[in-house]
Amino acid sequence: MLVSCGLKEPNLNASTYRAIYKLAGDICGDLGYYKESLDYYKKHLFFNLQIKSDFRDETSVRLFHFRNTKKYVLNNLKNNEITLVDPRRQNDIVDSPVFSWLDSLVGCKKHLKSYKNSFDYIRATSFCIDTQDSKAVENTLMWAHYANCHKGICVEYELSKQDYSSNATEYATLFRLLRIDYIDPATPEESIDFTKQDTELNLRTALATKSIDWQYEHEVRMIAYTPVEEGKYVQCVLQTPNPIKAIYFGV
Repeated sequence: MLVSCGLKEPNLNASTYRAIYKLAGDICGDLGYYKESLDYYKKHLFFNLQIKSDFRDETSVRLFHFRNTKKYVLNNLKNNEITLVDPRRQNDIVDSPVFSWLDSLVGCKKHLKSYKNSFDYIRATSFCIDTQDSKAVENTLMWAHYANCHKGICVEYELSKQDYSSNATEYATLFRLLRIDYIDPATPEESIDFTKQDTELNLRTALATKSIDWQYEHEVRMIAYTPVEEGKYVQCVLQTPNPIKAIYFGV
């Protein structure tokens, strides 16, 4: 093996780790060692996902989460948790663009399977944020679409940096908070054409880009990479003391 199995070995910078683990994943995959290849690609992606949080200069951020009132939601509130889910289970069929990009990667190289599968451990959840022109709790469409047709709740959180800009290498868990960029697919300079073999996608764009049709949401997305969790739903305990500032009830 090129490197041992620990997440971090010598004191190297993140770009060096990315390169080492990517090379190890490529070699093991092409030699037919799927499990070893997947393990290396997970480590590669962990370091590759250490992109800057959009709120890195803020000591805290106010977020609004529209929910139903099912038992698991109430358990989240009671246990100070947030549920993150595989982005492919959300209601936009092309969310996130990274998965369309992965589908465009075709070829006979053996390592592609383990490389693509390393992305299966991305989890996400969505919040709204106040803007200069609107308040999240007054967004009628959000109440209709995400709070059980106005019968649910909107939870107002105030999260500190430890919940949206952390790299817990001990448990190989990473969190980032990103503002969604809304693009017009009909505009050539904004569209992402995966039919072109030379189309590249950086991870910031890959995880936080949606069609302009969704712009009314004013979405902020929490991204997590949890390579030790196999479930499609991951419960993450918030580290911010007393993060819930208000609970608003639908009509």
